[in-house]
Amino acid sequence: MKSLGKKSQGARLERMKASPLWAGDGFRNLHPIIPGLRDPAAAMPTIKEFMCGGERRAPPRTLALARPPRCLAQAC
Repeated sequence: MKSLGKKSQGARLERMKASPLWAGDGFRNLHPIIPGLRDPAAAMPTIKEFMCGGERRAPPRTLALARPPRCLAQAC
């Protein structure tokens, strides 16, 4: 993967190397990447699929309504 910016050096590089996620040549993720995200040939989901895909979701009970403070409710 192409990286952004310039190579780290000095104090920044030393902080990076001191991180428990540093693996000698770069950082390593704590959690594995799912295969569909790793495969460049796999189709990316659309925003509609991401936001509305799968089963219909609804909160288990009515959501509480918080009234804004009076100073925010007044027109400027």
